[in-house]
Amino acid sequence: MTEELTIELPRQSQLFVDECKAKDYYLAAAIATSASLATVRNELKTGRHKGTDYVHFVRERDAIKDRFISIMRECDLTAIVYVSAAKKHSVAREACLHSMLDDIAAQQIRQLTIESDASIDVADRRIIAKRLQELNYADLRYQHRGKKEEPLLWASDAIAWCYNRGGIWKQKIEPLLLDVRFC
Repeated sequence: MTEELTIELPRQSQLFVDECKAKDYYLAAAIATSASLATVRNELKTGRHKGTDYVHFVRERDAIKDRFISIMRECDLTAIVYVSAAKKHSVAREACLHSMLDDIAAQQIRQLTIESDASIDVADRRIIAKRLQELNYADLRYQHRGKKEEPLLWASDAIAWCYNRGGIWKQKIEPLLLDVRFC
């Protein structure tokens, strides 16, 4: 059992999740309220480089990264980063998903969106269904979506990349972080 999340998330919070697996394994959950979704999505779209369908931090110029981080701050986005040092990515992902689902059940979150990866979506669904059953929590609706479909996934990508990168990039997103959970 993981420690309890010490902060209270706003009512009607939704989580948007992406990963970074460059060093340790990072699962970043960007948090927005249902009431703010349309506004936040529109603002995040203004952070794209002209001619692109989405923001992917690994390939963006520093100026785009800085502008996007500013937009996330202006939108009052927050995030939780789940970290695992397990060498095998499937083990690390499962540990991070478990910790996140424990937080979701404790905070009574009802909506979760995970960036789709066809190679692991089926495993995710199995892990999520089993863990929710163990937690006796049936109120969560979750979905896998493509990065082109959901701008809030760009925010979780940015947070995971910056946290993994460390240094100045990690410092830039630290004001957004509600917690870092080690799984």
